[in-house]
Amino acid sequence: PDIFTGALLFADISQFSKLTRSYVRDYDRNVVAVNTRAFAAESLWKYLNNNVFKEVTKLISKRGGDVLKFVGDGIMAAFPLENFGGDKALTVSTCIQVALEILQIDTSNVHCGIGYGEISCYLVGGVGNRVEYFISGDPLKQAIDTEKASSIIYK
Repeated sequence: PDIFTGALLFADISQFSKLTRSYVRDYDRNVVAVNTRAFAAESLWKYLNNNVFKEVTKLISKRGGDVLKFVGDGIMAAFPLENFGGDKALTVSTCIQVALEILQIDTSNVHCGIGYGEISCYLVGGVGNRVEYFISGDPLKQAIDTEKASSIIYK
């Protein structure tokens, strides 16, 4: 396992399923095609990948963070303490700043959560050439809990 101390950011596009259904419904009204729904959902996903996730990934990297994984319609990123000269305040404040900047990229449905502490990362799997990057530690629970809290606050 890769174990390090740092800040963990979880940014999630809330109500992605509802957004997809709305996009598909609007798309159905305007286009007649054999696989309209699948095409509309795929088009929305491409839009998010090419616009929101691409910008968020660049922002995280530019600010000293590492994208660990995409989680459905969310992104998990770490800001290792060592990338910030061992300065805990700088590490956490940079993570917070990135979260605020993510909200400027897409303010409509994005919620962010942050945690800090020891982060463990594992590569698991390997059967059939399939692997998964597994993250554990208190910062993960903190990031998920604070993301959920931000969803409640900003409904």
